[in-house]
Amino acid sequence: MGLYLLDYGAGNVQSLANTLKTLGHEFQWISSPADFYKATSLIFPGVGAFGSAIDGLKSRGLFEPLREYLLSGKPYFGICIGMQVLFQSSTESPSSPGLGIVPNVIDLFDNADKSVPHMGWNSVEFLDPAETELEAWTRPPTITLSTHTAPNISGKIRRRPNGPTPQRSMAKKYFCLPPQSARRVAAHIRSSAQLNSAHPRAARPPLPKAKDGLTKRIIACMDVRSNDDGDLVVTKGDQYDVREKAPAPAGADPDAHISARAAGAVRNLGKPVALAARYYAEGADELDTVDPDGTPHSALEVAATYFRAGADKVSIATEAVYAVEKMAAHGGVGDGTSAIEAIAHAYGRQAVVVSVDPRRVYVDPSYDGPHKDELVFGKPDGPESERGKVWWYQCTVRGAGGPPTVCGPACKGRGEAWSRGDLAEQHRPRWHRSRFDLDLVGLVRRSVRIPVVASSGAGSKEHFVQVFEATGVEAALAAGIFHRREVGIDEVKEALKTANIAVRK
Repeated sequence: MGLYLLDYGAGNVQSLANTLKTLGHEFQWISSPADFYKATSLIFPGVGAFGSAIDGLKSRGLFEPLREYLLSGKPYFGICIGMQVLFQSSTESPSSPGLGIVPNVIDLFDNADKSVPHMGWNSVEFLDPAETELEAWTRPPTITLSTHTAPNISGKIRRRPNGPTPQRSMAKKYFCLPPQSARRVAAHIRSSAQLNSAHPRAARPPLPKAKDGLTKRIIACMDVRSNDDGDLVVTKGDQYDVREKAPAPAGADPDAHISARAAGAVRNLGKPVALAARYYAEGADELDTVDPDGTPHSALEVAATYFRAGADKVSIATEAVYAVEKMAAHGGVGDGTSAIEAIAHAYGRQAVVVSVDPRRVYVDPSYDGPHKDELVFGKPDGPESERGKVWWYQCTVRGAGGPPTVCGPACKGRGEAWSRGDLAEQHRPRWHRSRFDLDLVGLVRRSVRIPVVASSGAGSKEHFVQVFEATGVEAALAAGIFHRREVGIDEVKEALKTANIAVRK
């Protein structure tokens, strides 16, 4: 008897298990159908696509036992996909019937006037102002990772204000809630989502909001490598070289002694866990860990390992460029074999991030080639080195060390047909610590309807204000300036607040 966790085979199980242990709660895993009869409360962890979750439950013989548990009325906390499976079906996987406890269909959010998924920290409000017993849940912003929604089945259910978001509440979301009791969390979800909808309460339309509650995200990026002693360290590349420079021999041609100048130790900016803890304390909205080491395993196998360890998203870079170029050559249709498609099929489109690493290709002002719609013209009042010049952005591969591609960032945006997670733009280092490349970031933002992360180039807190005000991106990322304490995440957020840009406190 007691608290049980349900593992259907692909969820974010370790993160939740660690949280429960930290909070001092004992629990057991559902290992057989008989365990449902022993459980007095049940948590279904998040991460996953609707179809793969249903298939996982059925293949383990857990589908009908879970349904019987739900009909018994015992407490149930469904996170993300654990909530979605309660419904009849989902447009994400139309051929996979759900548990049918909630008589509605999960559908996509409308992205006509907003980026989908809703990704980031948002506010939560009650549709019933008189309902205050769980007011504490609304005080901190709530992190959401949402692509799908269903009609409001009870006036008691909460919604997240995001401009003119449809009044729907049972959204595909991952709640990162305050550190309260797991049983209290379960009680909150159970009271919010009334599984018995025989007597639904009339919904009270919320008052219009002057501004949405979705905050801009500040992301700390950690490039994790093994040093020469085999220890994991956070490093930072200089033109993609992570080793400290050793001086060239006296009188030697510097260009002829690149190996000698790069013969130092791996640059060590700190231990991953220690830095992660520091960024959490400073208010980082997300942590992005980069591990560039190769692996003989498939992208789907690697993604599965990361998700089960606690990651919410994984990024695809070089393979994504080739996949999109292949798709473009076949009329804009994928063949189902790319890493983007494989991971999205198993874990949902919101779980895949496409990472873009472009460089400028300068052309004559009279250029009339295939990238004419992506041309950027140097501004008369811009940097002197850009005046009178014209260029387009070309995606690079293998850390900019591979062969050139024909795909630009706007072309790369076609990857949103498979990936509805972030599109991370990390441009070439010509703007090293001078500012984000606003032309590039703006071009990418205008080309897609998924969230965009601006990366590379930040050297001050003012640069973050500038990129949000000039381009409208959803997030901005930095690494070295945070590692070296040249700029604090708390300083960035204070600058954004002063500029009336919504951020999580």
